[in-house]
Order: sequence, then structure tokens, then C-alpha cells
Amino acid sequence: MLVAKAIQGRTSPADWFLLLAVVPLLASLAWIRRFHRLAGLIETEADYAQQQRERANQEAELASTIAARLRADNVETAGGVLLRTLLHPAEGVVGGDFLGTARAGEAVWFVIGDVTGHGLEAAVTALRLKDLVLSAVLAGSSLADALAMGNALLLADPSGEALATMFVASYRDGVLRYANAGHLPGHLVNGGTGTAER
Repeated sequence: MLVAKAIQGRTSPADWFLLLAVVPLLASLAWIRRFHRLAGLIETEADYAQQQRERANQEAELASTIAARLRADNVETAGGVLLRTLLHPAEGVVGGDFLGTARAGEAVWFVIGDVTGHGLEAAVTALRLKDLVLSAVLAGSSLADALAMGNALLLADPSGEALATMFVASYRDGVLRYANAGHLPGHLVNGGTGTAER
């Protein structure tokens, strides 16, 4: 209405005041509303970025913890021989490669394996498999039965795609006994000669 009056030349000083004061005020209000929307979007994006950083940090911490648990400690035999272990995963920080050791009485137990896949999912399956098989042999299961338990764990995987190769062995009094499932056979090398019992 004021604009129409101004075009027709019938504006009073009060009309001009309203025109010059109200129009910028309305424009400012529209700009403030836009600014608040933009500020809200920026805050939402900052919150999302922070959540992503926290998630990445948690995943890195989890990967580091699992990687440490997939390795094995050095172990000493009853005769005082220190057996050193070394594991270099094929790819990345964690994956399906695992190595475990334990000592019970006069025997030293080993479990070595590789779960198919990469990353945290394969690493979690590998850790579960390693712990299950070592626990089974320490509880008195035979090497073959321990592997059968590991196989049952893989068969229970909901994806139906979990596969692994594995080697489990005991070393006692200079004799290596082992069972393997798709893994390379074991050899005990002593003085240039190799012996092992399957």
C-alpha cells in the first residue's frame, strides 16, 4: 500500500518513515531467520562430524585391542626353553590371522589360524575361534575335538560364509602333537631333524 502511494506521489512524511524504517526491518528479520537456520545446520553438521570422529577413535581403539589379543605371548616350556612367537597379519592392523599360546602343567599349547575376510569382522571371529580352541584343549579336549568345536562355531555364523584354516598343537617332552584343518602341517625341528606326531 505504501509502495503504491509512493508511486502515485501521495505519500506523507509518516508514510516515508514507515517505508524507510519498516522495509529494512523486515529484511533484517528475514536475514536473521535465515542466519538462525544456517547456524542450526552448521551446528548439526559439527555434531555429526564430532560423532564420526568419536566413532573412528572407538573403532581404532577396538582394532588395537583386538590386534593385541590375536597375537600370542612368548611361553616357556617346563624344561625352561623359551618359545618366542611372532605374528604379522597379511593386511592392515587387524584381520583373520591369529596365534595363541598357553601352558598347562608340562605341556605348551599352540593354536594358529586364518579366518577368511578382512577387518574387524574377521578379527572378531578369529579371536572367538582362538579363545574357544585354546580353552577346549586346556579343559582336556583332544586336539581333534577342539578343532571340531571351532568348526561348530564357524557353522553357527549367521552369514554362513565364515571359513578358517587352523592348526592346534601341544609340545611336551620334546614331542609335538598336532591336528590341523586346512593349515600346513607341523614340524618340530631339533638339531636339523624334524619330527611331529599327528
